[in-house]
Amino acid sequence: MKIRNIVCTAAVLLLSLLGPICAFAHNGMEHVMGTVSAVTSGSITVDTVKHTKVTVLIDQSTKFANGSVTASLKDLKLGDRVVIHAKENADKKLVAAEVKWGAGPSQSGKMGDMDHEH
Repeated sequence: MKIRNIVCTAAVLLLSLLGPICAFAHNGMEHVMGTVSAVTSGSITVDTVKHTKVTVLIDQSTKFANGSVTASLKDLKLGDRVVIHAKENADKKLVAAEVKWGAGPSQSGKMGDMDHEH
């Protein structure tokens, strides 16, 4: 019984230390991952890996990257696989801070950041 209490205490301590680190690593951002199904001058709609459609607003501060190259909204195409790092605005709508996409599996064999769901 004493060993069980020690193990439980150690687990709680470990989780309490790791929890804030994980939250800090995401810096309050939500990650939207999936395939682009619509693009407008003010938003990107993504069919997510969880099989839902999510529309993320874009603004003048949104950054775009195609692989490791700086890109723009006009470079983004329907069907591109994306990872969007976004924050909720005052209206509870997601606004993209960064939109990343890259070569599909047929070209590179892997998707880098896009293989990991946050």
